[in-house]
Amino acid sequence: MNTTTPTSSSLKMIIQVKQVSKTCHPEDESIAGDYEVSLDYGRNENDLKEMPQSKLASLALDDFHAQFGIASLDDFQISVLDSSGREIEEDGDHEPSSSKSYFFIEKI
Repeated sequence: MNTTTPTSSSLKMIIQVKQVSKTCHPEDESIAGDYEVSLDYGRNENDLKEMPQSKLASLALDDFHAQFGIASLDDFQISVLDSSGREIEEDGDHEPSSSKSYFFIEKI
């Protein structure tokens, strides 16, 4: 498990969405792929300096789900990877919230 405090390189993350079922909901047909997670440095950098990567991964997933609705989550495996391609475990104590967006997420 990667729980280090973020540096500029650790703030670079990829959300990887893999389809795990043979078929998926028609609205979800284009959702599989990799998504670059970019931090809004101007507004939120200070808020994130002391957060472990597990918390950042959970916040990135919150923003992903807010930006890209998935009709059937069971059809996909969604992971957050660090800049080295290692999976970051989510924060087990995290409570999802859509009140504050930390990241811009774009399919690559």
